[in-house]
Amino acid sequence: MFKNAWVATYAMLAGVFNDILGYDPSSGMRGILNGVYMALFQVGSPAPSPSSTVSSQTEATYDGYARQAVTWFPTDISPLGPQEVVSANLQFRPTDSSVANTITQVGIVSALSAGTLLLLAQLATPVALNATTTMLTAAAVFQMSFGANYGGGLVWS
Repeated sequence: MFKNAWVATYAMLAGVFNDILGYDPSSGMRGILNGVYMALFQVGSPAPSPSSTVSSQTEATYDGYARQAVTWFPTDISPLGPQEVVSANLQFRPTDSSVANTITQVGIVSALSAGTLLLLAQLATPVALNATTTMLTAAAVFQMSFGANYGGGLVWS
């Protein structure tokens, strides 16, 4: 008995990202990151964990806040890794200073309101959004890390 590592081809990696980001008009099926929105969460939200949900976090409430649609750039598949897809920058800015929020987390959710929380990141430094002159600019990055040469999975023979 011996073990060998699988090596994923460029076609496999492209297929995985296409499945995650894609849309099939004939079936209406879309990849899990197709048609998602970026949401902001404020002080008081629990630390990100696999069990985090939209309702467990405290979403932003500053004047003018709304989730924003995410637009993804083409997938980067490089032997130097990691394999990733990056969104365009999104800018969040209050429309006045009557309701201030301190943003501590950014999330990717499945819908414009309610929906399912798919990804959640803690900001290294909280951002105060308390006036029309303050702004948070964020881009989503989804990475898949494979071993050297895209290997890592094992086959036992």
